[in-house]
Amino acid sequence: RQLGFDVYASDPENIELRADGVQILLEMDASDFPVGLAPHYRLRQRIERAIERTGAAPRGLIVINGQRLTPPPERAQQASAELLAAAETMRYGVVCATGLFDAVAARLAGDESAVAAYRLRLVGEVGLVG
Repeated sequence: RQLGFDVYASDPENIELRADGVQILLEMDASDFPVGLAPHYRLRQRIERAIERTGAAPRGLIVINGQRLTPPPERAQQASAELLAAAETMRYGVVCATGLFDAVAARLAGDESAVAAYRLRLVGEVGLVG
């Protein structure tokens, strides 16, 4: 919400975001290691169900907190190579929780242009969202 999304979460297992006319299915995962394919499998099933219902594939986004026991500046790779390849193939975004934290900090500091630019990347970028 701090980044300008409408959040629909009547079921905490099926969170949806909406912004700029785009519906986004959201999955989240954390790991002591780089995050693997588990959130990809959940997101893929949700996308397939949406296609069955509506005939169109919604946008997908996975928020990860990889290497969660390591201080954020020292985290080498939060997403596994397999997760990033799946994101590229299925055309959805993967974003690190540390990036979201920075965007919310910008919002709280009043930097609306940075927040708007980040929201556009979340809505449109494929693979690892910088």
